[in-house]
Amino acid sequence: MKSSKLTFIFAAATLIFGSSSYGVDIEWSGYGTTGAIVSDSEGIYAGAEISTPTYSSLTRLGLSAESALDQDFRVKAQVISRGSFDTFATQLSIMQLSWQPSSMWHIRAGQLRLPLWMHSDYIDVGVVYPQARLPDELYRTIAVEAYQGISATYSTSIFGLQLDLEFYGGGGRTESLSTDSVTMGTLDDLYGTIATFSGENWSYRIGYSHTNVHLETVIKERTAYTSGVNTITEYGVEVMAEDVGFFSTGLRADLGRFVLNTEYANLQSRSPSIIDRYEGYYVLVGRRMTAENYLVFTQYSRSFSQDDFVFTGEQETLALGLNYKINPSLKWKVEYRRLNILRGPAGFTSTDPLDPTSGGYPDRGVNMGLASLDFAF
Repeated sequence: MKSSKLTFIFAAATLIFGSSSYGVDIEWSGYGTTGAIVSDSEGIYAGAEISTPTYSSLTRLGLSAESALDQDFRVKAQVISRGSFDTFATQLSIMQLSWQPSSMWHIRAGQLRLPLWMHSDYIDVGVVYPQARLPDELYRTIAVEAYQGISATYSTSIFGLQLDLEFYGGGGRTESLSTDSVTMGTLDDLYGTIATFSGENWSYRIGYSHTNVHLETVIKERTAYTSGVNTITEYGVEVMAEDVGFFSTGLRADLGRFVLNTEYANLQSRSPSIIDRYEGYYVLVGRRMTAENYLVFTQYSRSFSQDDFVFTGEQETLALGLNYKINPSLKWKVEYRRLNILRGPAGFTSTDPLDPTSGGYPDRGVNMGLASLDFAF
């Protein structure tokens, strides 16, 4: 926590005092979510507590500062604070220098978002996607969100479509905060590429990345729940994987009345390790009501994972949701989710609250309610 605060203070001071001393204008923007999750399971699923609404799991606040150094170079920093077990942890998520030598090339260097998913660039900006929370079957599988390195994007037109080709590489140490864990580790020999085709009201994305991973995760689990008293314990998990390949693809379409979002991902390690294989996907279909500010949607997501530890299993989630766009920068959402454990203990939900090392579950299904208010400024 101390290092996160010092990073935040240093980054803010550099942007404010360093830029102002040279007469550089700073463009400020931000986003946030306040919300609650409630569950009927005695395990901790997505940070949700039994019966009592949990507010910290969905609540977050991000602040970005961007400044143009000249007509070709820009610098950007982004800080985010996320809730975790009724506390909040702040970290520097982005610190980058960008260079656009022409209309076709965009070069970035520094601490960048790891572009594994369709929503990676704005994973915490809730106003841009329909769900109260992006599907855990994909978005909670990879604990790393950022890397230190360089990214080069080439943009052109082909057959009347916009084509963006991104090439990236790097590594370095990383820290990722979630609602029930803190993951610190290293990425070595990271490289990847992404191709995105865009039309007037749709985009299709396909990507591949490779890396060697060494992660140490501290996981918080509830070990007892008696008369409203919550007991939290911590235990560590060390993950090492070499020669890891990650493939992902996704389609997003907004067809006026109808909305379609879908993604698929596949991870495989080509050497003996704790991570062997992961596969997951989701499909979201939505329809805007007569008043177009209302969107009703249903979502089905499923994941399969296989390794030599506690995360081998299979799970699925069916979600029904409604959101109301108050204005372009403010959105209200409610959602119901039913998660089913299909086989074994899956790695994206809680283990047995009475024995966090057992890999067991108190039941085979979890009902959840989610509500959030997302904003941007």
